[in-house]
Amino acid sequence: MVTHVSFEVRNSQRYPLSIPCQFSHTNGRYSGHLRNLGLDGAFVETSQPPEYNGVIELEFETRDGWKLKMGARVIHASLLSEEEVAMHGFGIYFISFQQNSLMLLRALVNKLAADSRPLLERKGVDWLKKLLNALALRRESRA
Repeated sequence: MVTHVSFEVRNSQRYPLSIPCQFSHTNGRYSGHLRNLGLDGAFVETSQPPEYNGVIELEFETRDGWKLKMGARVIHASLLSEEEVAMHGFGIYFISFQQNSLMLLRALVNKLAADSRPLLERKGVDWLKKLLNALALRRESRA
């Protein structure tokens, strides 16, 4: 059986990832995994999703050691039975940021966006950079 409530407010691209996180709300502190992330929200996989429209505090640390902490509103919650193959969890919309978290979020999302570009596109960009560097060196050697 699916319990599902949703209100879509996504205004930015979401990027897949898997980062352990913690979240707090009125019923306590819980653990989960961020499964996607964008500038305006995320999806948290957990077996203890908070209530729809509730406010949580989300904390996570990236593999690079960046610590982010932000407030968010639950805009989508689902809890599935054991027989169903899908993620337990909830979607959130960010409503507040602590200290440098907004700046770090932007940097992280930019990194995720760059990593998700197709390999051929990344190779093309790398090739173009090498060509431009070679032309610049050639121009410098003539001067």
